Order: sequence, then C-alpha cells, then structure tokens
Amino acid sequence: MNSKFSLSLLLMMMIAATISAQCTGAVNNTSFNATYSGSAVGQSWSADCNGTLNTIEIQSNSILASIGNITLEIWEQVGVNPATVTYTQTGVTINGQGNPTTITVNGGTGSKGITSGNIYFFILTQNDATDLEMHYQSVGSYIGGDAVDGSRNIIGVSADLKFDIDATVNVPVELTSFDASTTNDGVLLSWQTVSEIDNLGFDILKSPNGKTWEKIGHIAGAYNSIEINNYEFLDAQPFDGYTYYKLKQIDTDGSFEYSQVISTFKKSNTAAVSIYPNPVVDILNIEFDTEKERAIKLYHTTGQLIFNKKIETATTVTISIKNYQLSSGMYLLYIEEGERLIDIRQIIID
Repeated sequence: MNSKFSLSLLLMMMIAATISAQCTGAVNNTSFNATYSGSAVGQSWSADCNGTLNTIEIQSNSILASIGNITLEIWEQVGVNPATVTYTQTGVTINGQGNPTTITVNGGTGSKGITSGNIYFFILTQNDATDLEMHYQSVGSYIGGDAVDGSRNIIGVSADLKFDIDATVNVPVELTSFDASTTNDGVLLSWQTVSEIDNLGFDILKSPNGKTWEKIGHIAGAYNSIEINNYEFLDAQPFDGYTYYKLKQIDTDGSFEYSQVISTFKKSNTAAVSIYPNPVVDILNIEFDTEKERAIKLYHTTGQLIFNKKIETATTVTISIKNYQLSSGMYLLYIEEGERLIDIRQIIID
C-alpha cells in the first residue's frame, strides 16, 4: 500500500472477503434414451473453472441391486492434443434399480484436478462384463458434453442409454465473511466458511500500515467440510490508530491463499490533540500535548490532498483556510505517526 492512504480505504472499517472461490458447478446437458449394450459408459464435459473433482452422481436402471468391480477413469484433453488418463480408481460399486449413487472420487491414483477450458471424460468400466445402463439428470453450470463408450466414442441417439452425471467441482475454502469489531477486550475477528477441502487452518496476520505484517495467531480449520463453520480470534493489543488484518488460509499440502484486508480504528491514548475552532472560517489550530514526529494532512472528501506538513518538535500547527482558497464543506484531517494513521477528524469549513 502506498503511504498516501486512499480516502476510500481509510473510511472503510471492515471489508467482507472471499478466498479464491472460483466456482462450484456440475455437468449440464440433455438426457436421452437408447439401448446401449456394453461394459463401459461415460460422459464428457468441458470445465469452466479450476478446482478438484470430488464426486460423480449417477443413477443406474439395471435390474441388479448393485453393480460392483467397476473401474473409474478420468481422461483429460488439452486443446487438440489426444486425451490421456489422469486418474484411475478401482473397486467402485454403484446401485441399480434406479437408486442414485454418489461416487466419491478418492483413493485412486493420479490427479483429480480440473483446469478451466480443458475437456474431461469419466469412464466407468464393469470388469465382469455386466452391461451398464445409466440414467442422468442435468444440474449445475458446466458446459454440456456427450455420453460416450469406453473408447470415448460418442453414443448417438440410436443407442439405448439414459444417463447423466453430477460432477461437482469444489474450491479448497469458500470464505463468505470476514469482519472485525472493537470490544472492551480488543478487536474481535470473526469469519465464516461454507465449504472446506483439505483446510489445515488460518494464520491471523496484522499490520500497522497495510505493508508490513506479523502473525499473531493460528486457528485450526475443519479440514474437509460442507457445513457452515464459524471462527473467532481476539486481538487483545490492536495498534493505536488503524490496525489492518488479513487471513492466510493454508491447505494440508502447504499451499495457501490470502483473504482481503480489513481494518479497525483505535483512538491513540498517547497523542492527545486539540483541534479548534470547528467549524472553522479562517485559521485551524491543531495542538498536541507532547512533542513527537508527526505528519498532518488535510484531504477533501474527493480524496484530494490539500495540506501536508511534517513536524518533529512542534506541538502546534496552524492551517490558513484563506491561503488554500478552500470552499465551504467537509474535509478530513489525518494525523500520522511514522507510517501509522493515529487519528482522523472531520473538519467543517464555513
């Protein structure tokens, strides 16, 4: 952050934040009926976001109660290059007789990652040569694909297959709120997530100026969760003036994301200041009870810097309104010590 704080940032006491929630979606295409007979069926789709493939939901109309010994393969096609297998999972069992099955994509080998713009296929192969008959129902926000056989050939409307998938892509952590409130005990930080994948936890970082950060605590995450989780952390020693906060969300593999920055303001206990008269017509007086290196800045509400003066030993600063030909209205007076903003006052010019 530039040392010349933007007016909009300084006026913000708290900002809602979201950690890299790119999308959650599913395949979206049209069901059809046929009499496809074979031991392998699948679905293609074009990913419209980045994430991780977690579940595939299907419904089989087989007369069998369940079909086991199935191998799941995920294929990826990048551009015009041939598709390659990126993930394999054996020992999958699905329900028959029209009962839905959620296949958890876990415990196999390879990558479950999904990259926006690439084409993917899931293929279910029944190793006991039992015919697979599927039903599928479109949900979500993915670009539609086609039903395919085990060789990824498109199954046309003349085939006897009725199936669809729900291929859900989740992001690691979806943060819906991040707030700060001042209490008698300090600053209470609170945040909420609605989903978490491999979330080790959150480092809490604070800064006196939005540029240099220190870790002040850590809160463990829920690891894997699709429930709402609420978190709190108390900073018992906020800085005088503005204190800036952000979260560092850390995954179990060491990767991390930062939240947006929020801030709170605490009036300085060490910098007693008297500002008079207010409203002011001609001369504005600013008096401190101690000598200290400070910067005095006067801004118009549009963000225009009107007055900027650094003092080292003086305890009194005067601003001549006439010298700056200031029009009537509201202005904001900032008092800084070093790189910390310690006070803001509204000044009315008549």
